Amino acid sequence: MFKPLAALAVALALTACVTTPRTGQAPLRVAAWNMEHLSEDGSQGCKARTDADYAVMARYAEQLKADVIAFEEVESVKAAARVFDPAKYQLVIEEGPAGEHFPCGGQEGRRLTRQAVGFAIRKGVSFDRAPDVSDLALGNPNLRAGVDITVRAPGHAPLRLLAVHLK
Repeated sequence: MFKPLAALAVALALTACVTTPRTGQAPLRVAAWNMEHLSEDGSQGCKARTDADYAVMARYAEQLKADVIAFEEVESVKAAARVFDPAKYQLVIEEGPAGEHFPCGGQEGRRLTRQAVGFAIRKGVSFDRAPDVSDLALGNPNLRAGVDITVRAPGHAPLRLLAVHLK
């Protein structure tokens, strides 16, 4: 029987080996971040945020010093751009449709925004994007597809990454 968590653990272990740079190259830094209902407009969605909150998140993104950040629970590229400066990062997000906007549990008047996955890739790091792994959504627009990229960083073997947020 296929066990997704076991497969993920194996993939992560293999990633640690694959990201070892060739002689004389800096390591390729990869991170993951659940952005917890990141919306374009901080007044929308299940997690209210101010402009100051987005600024704190943007500083944290820079402190990661990651070359590639897989993210989840992001409404759109525009929302991701509030944290990942488009002058420094290339942003890709799953292309599936937005699902229903359910009420946020215990938050009167607030509704869930689109909860997509994607990547922020530091400019200068090239990548190829494969089609989204839409089978993960099981045909349900309220579930998420996976975003599949292959990173081609100078001095490193190609590294295939999949951003997912499983329920």
